[in-house]
Amino acid sequence: KGSLRLSSEFTMGVGFHHLNEGGNRAMFTSSANTILSPPATCVGMSHYNEAAIALMKRHNLKDKGLCVNQKTYLEKILLITDTPHAIRLFVGDENGPCIVGVALIRSEVTFTTGTLSEKEPPLTFTLEPDSPIIERIEMQSCTWLEGKNQVEKKISYLRLLSRSDSVVFGQLHTPGFDGKRSIYSEVEIATGNLCISGIGYFVNRPVSLQIVDLGVEINNCDFCVLDAIRNTVYYGHEMVGVNLIRTRAPEVEFLDSISTEDDAVWDDMQRCMNDVDKSSPSYGELLPNVVNSLERSLSGDVHTIHSILRMDRFLTYIIQEKKTI
Repeated sequence: KGSLRLSSEFTMGVGFHHLNEGGNRAMFTSSANTILSPPATCVGMSHYNEAAIALMKRHNLKDKGLCVNQKTYLEKILLITDTPHAIRLFVGDENGPCIVGVALIRSEVTFTTGTLSEKEPPLTFTLEPDSPIIERIEMQSCTWLEGKNQVEKKISYLRLLSRSDSVVFGQLHTPGFDGKRSIYSEVEIATGNLCISGIGYFVNRPVSLQIVDLGVEINNCDFCVLDAIRNTVYYGHEMVGVNLIRTRAPEVEFLDSISTEDDAVWDDMQRCMNDVDKSSPSYGELLPNVVNSLERSLSGDVHTIHSILRMDRFLTYIIQEKKTI
């Protein structure tokens, strides 16, 4: 239970980094353009973190608050369909340097997303075709004041490391308010046998990464790596591409969840959780809740198959990190 031998799936770079945990949960049930009670009028615990309060004080916004002009930063999430052998990062400027586009490269096929800016030379990270594993990912986000009291977000630092290559974009900043217009998040770090399974976009620039950790069970076995990647993480078509996902963005943004191709699996999980909460059912008694998804999987529905695999990895991550669903 929660063994590091097992594969897991999770998301990096999500959340409103000007809010604390309570603020993010409040935004889950709020509409776009919602402005949570600003510090000057807040009764009780503020939903803004210390960095945001400092930013608002600096710009005379303590009685106005901060807002995002849509429900979440995740306008779309692209789930990658096969193993890239190289990842190219395109660099632009949005109130400072940021990643504005990504190219996924495999053999002669290049799939590009975002803005392919050539103002700065793109950065290329190469993976070994026989073992396309990333050993370490470091990521820092920047939230900055854009306009009167509107904030936006970008990736301001990203480091990818494998056993044969590494690439670094941007520079690390001290987490918190920089004294000007920006709030820098804590640096998120993932290590293990990693694959990028999805990319989240805001105004056509990447802001989040969905990650699979294959677990330590595949260590020292390149065949096991390729087998796990082809059969469980990607689709095994040997054609790099993406599936466009526009659903469940609030769950991913605010509740530390992941994206899947078939959202019905989340309903299945909810029904099972409700049954477990009411009694102590056996596996057989829970089976009717998931029979539709199982039937679609057995009939070869690739989206449902991979959604079930993703959910299994997500639940492993929840157990490993002792988080709450």
